[in-house]
Amino acid sequence: GWELIMTTHPALIVVADEHSARFFVRKSKASPIVERIDYAESSDLLQHGEQRPGGIIRVGGRARTKPRSMRSQEELEIFLRRVASRIDEATDMEGITGLAIVAPPQVMSGLRDFIAPSTRARIVHESCRGIASKTLSEIDSAMLLANV
Repeated sequence: GWELIMTTHPALIVVADEHSARFFVRKSKASPIVERIDYAESSDLLQHGEQRPGGIIRVGGRARTKPRSMRSQEELEIFLRRVASRIDEATDMEGITGLAIVAPPQVMSGLRDFIAPSTRARIVHESCRGIASKTLSEIDSAMLLANV
């Protein structure tokens, strides 16, 4: 018979929510995760030199203030595009074979849309949980339970 061998290490673990993204690397199944703050992202657009989306929308030829929900969605999309690009970068730089993403549903869906297909092909685990504020050891334990 034949055997399917799936290598998931080194693994990149991305834990994100609407406000921040944290990156962790696990070099092997036996090693602990290490937080890589050089890849971390926050949703503060001004801190990153990003332009905030315009606050005016034209409706029927008249200028109106854009609804907060629309502005929030546009800002989230800018943030998620930046996080996705960091995921692509980290995956290449670290020689990652397995990618785990843990994020609330709206964030997860945006990240899936924006990461490169070659990076998406390395996803070995996804979880729609909000654990970005958890401690390193809590995230490490959760990922061990998920076999990442």
